[in-house]
Amino acid sequence: MFNFLKIIDGFVMFQNMCQHICAFIYAIKTYNLCTKKLSIFWAKNNFQLWQAKNPPSRQEKMYILDMFPYPSGEGLHVGHFEGYTATDILSRYWKMRGTNVLHPMGWDAFGLPAENYSRQTKKPPQDIVAKNIKRFKQQLQTAGFSYDWTREINTTDPKYYKWTQWIFLQLFKQGLAYEAEAVVNWCPKCEIVLADEEVNNENRCVRCGETVTRKKLKQWFLRITAYADRLLEDLDLVNWPENVKAMQRNWIGRSEGAEVSFAVEATEGKEASTVDVFTTRPDTLFGATFFIVAADADLANELVIDEQREALENYREIKRFVKGTIAENAPIIPCLLYTSPSPRDS
Repeated sequence: MFNFLKIIDGFVMFQNMCQHICAFIYAIKTYNLCTKKLSIFWAKNNFQLWQAKNPPSRQEKMYILDMFPYPSGEGLHVGHFEGYTATDILSRYWKMRGTNVLHPMGWDAFGLPAENYSRQTKKPPQDIVAKNIKRFKQQLQTAGFSYDWTREINTTDPKYYKWTQWIFLQLFKQGLAYEAEAVVNWCPKCEIVLADEEVNNENRCVRCGETVTRKKLKQWFLRITAYADRLLEDLDLVNWPENVKAMQRNWIGRSEGAEVSFAVEATEGKEASTVDVFTTRPDTLFGATFFIVAADADLANELVIDEQREALENYREIKRFVKGTIAENAPIIPCLLYTSPSPRDS
């Protein structure tokens, strides 16, 4: 016989579940309707509700800044909304406490993401950036985030990047911007420089699959090391969690030690010279008998003797083909060994 009580219980549970689903759908529809109406109302008033007072009043001021998204896709993803929701809660909290809150939004539209998306879609970057910004902005406004849209920033706008160019010129005049050669990840097929995150474990480009090479290119650098001490000292002035401060200190990577000169003896065709080495433990160097120079270093070209030059060039040739494939991608680090007198003799 059928257990009619179980059948009835099952039917009641199913009925309750249907009621909950209907209530949830109704709540979603009501929420979407309210959000749509509010968005239209806010837009008619140019989102005046969220605008920071200008010029600033005597109110306490608060600046809440999000990382600007790259307009290099069809739309924002859930990770954007997760982060922006947190700062939006903070912005609304301080605004309701009477604080003059500046909470802007903008578009980080220059750089590799926009260029890569342009290559992928085979469309001019200026066209797809404008289209994507329109879509991104619509999504953010639909979500009801409390941004001050009168202070919207687009990094491809000449009115904006003229100031980044001006700042660069000031850095250049002070000797803080300079050109130098550095080794970069190069994709020969895409013909662009790749960030480390764009190179997979097999040493291939994550977009096209081409083997990535290491290429030395001349590029611009900013001398942020000139401010290393100040950055370290000013960490005590910010209200950050201690683990975040520790990460910043490790990133700055200040080390205290000494610069020691090692003598390189003269050989046929080579004059005697010195090599400067920085160490945090100079007290341990008095028993040193050799030092190592990586075969990839420019210094190796200066120190290598004629008998070893062919082997050095052969290593570099082989490395271009086998990097990342031998011993399951374990790096091979050939080196040149030089005996040296004690530092006290140099």
